[in-house]
Amino acid sequence: MGALRRPLAGVAAAAIALGVALLGAGPAWAAPEGTITGQTSTIGGKLTLVFGADGLAPGVTIAPTSVAVTLAGQKVVSRATPLTDATQAPLRRSMLVIDVSGSMRELTTDGARRIDAARTAAAAYLAAVPADVQVGLITFEDAPLLVVAPTTDRAPVAQAIADLAATNGNTALFDAVILANKTLGPVGVRSQLVLADGADSTTSTLTAAVANIKASGSILDAVALSDKPADAVSLKAMTVAGKGQLVATTEATKL
Repeated sequence: MGALRRPLAGVAAAAIALGVALLGAGPAWAAPEGTITGQTSTIGGKLTLVFGADGLAPGVTIAPTSVAVTLAGQKVVSRATPLTDATQAPLRRSMLVIDVSGSMRELTTDGARRIDAARTAAAAYLAAVPADVQVGLITFEDAPLLVVAPTTDRAPVAQAIADLAATNGNTALFDAVILANKTLGPVGVRSQLVLADGADSTTSTLTAAVANIKASGSILDAVALSDKPADAVSLKAMTVAGKGQLVATTEATKL
């Protein structure tokens, strides 16, 4: 299928399968771009691939009959089904990973405090994610903290987002990303959305974080809360490893 991409908010938006695929209702769109965000196999040898589409307008979905699957350049027999219609929908989990270090008191280019911008973006994501997706929350300063384990109950996550506050701590970004992957587990469709304003300021290494992301098979998207290019270097490297997107605060609605 080639290298494809998708927005994080679409992590649960569509699926494509050698057996199961796509999500939603509305007018069909025949040529989306996106990425395969998960896969499962069965004893009978059937492989199910979950595909998330990128750039679909509200209410627009993919026509199942337009989906084709290739292996080594050869078309294989497949069937695409909206994920909400699938009899065995895969487990879907997403972690919000949010910086609460001391620098989050600083202002974004539009005059908002970085912590307030992170809170707004996280709340918007939580409101948009489909009901069956388990969402959790990790915050990080000197060390990462699992605040809410992945759950379909939106209330504790929403409350934790509302309670976000900047501290006087450092930025344990890499350890937070590694903890998120551990919490997400090894199966199902897994992703994390990192909201941070800079590089890690602890003893952890970007190399370790990138290796962990690649090994996990989860998607990683990030919102850069600082407008300084140097602050986004680590975030960019991790989104590349996680086959996700890095956007500025003003572009957070793209995820």
